[in-house]
Amino acid sequence: MPGEISTKRSMSCVAFSKPIPQTLKFFISLIESTPTSEPKRFQIWLSLLRTLLACIRSLQIEIDPKLSGIHHALGVAILHSSRDEASRLQAQGEFELELAVNPGAAHSEYQLGEIYWLGSRPEEALKHFTRALELQSSFVDAQIALGKVWISQGQPAKALTFLQQAVRIDPENEVAHYRLAEAYRKLGRNQEGAAEMALFKKLREASSSIASIYRQVQQTPITVQTVEATELP
Repeated sequence: MPGEISTKRSMSCVAFSKPIPQTLKFFISLIESTPTSEPKRFQIWLSLLRTLLACIRSLQIEIDPKLSGIHHALGVAILHSSRDEASRLQAQGEFELELAVNPGAAHSEYQLGEIYWLGSRPEEALKHFTRALELQSSFVDAQIALGKVWISQGQPAKALTFLQQAVRIDPENEVAHYRLAEAYRKLGRNQEGAAEMALFKKLREASSSIASIYRQVQQTPITVQTVEATELP
């Protein structure tokens, strides 16, 4: 039985035994060819990420350390497989390697910020979220993340600018409206906070269908900002 499982696993990895650049091109083309409105889009994406990661490990594929993009893809795959401390540390290493190859990788800076946030290190998270926004000024999730961290640090006034900019760029981003409502409330601007919360609830209701949730993933392989159920009033 163990031998059969091993054989099946090896067979399932044949498609990923090609050079990494070809594998990534195949992976990306499949994602892009799937209609955004197709609910299975995210399932395919996540399944491929997990398979790619498992095969790289099992086949011990050597990665060219100078290949831009591969370390970011691996880091995302690791985080989607698990977010426990060991996985976060492993993913952190991949994002740091990506930045060593490509210092302008805004998404990798952002992911490091999210890892530090999950590890309860807000000061480090701020550094990476800030750098991500410097590299990509219209990076909405980085703006929301900065707002989130500043609010947690008791400085909603600093959060306000980032969150206002986020809703201007992406007015249908429910998380941006929720964080902005938080900032307004903590500043005593209750009327504006209530208006933003009403927008959040309206958008949350509209995005309740599976198709709408998957559409939010789009083509950006990052950990998008969310509002946890425990945070809701």
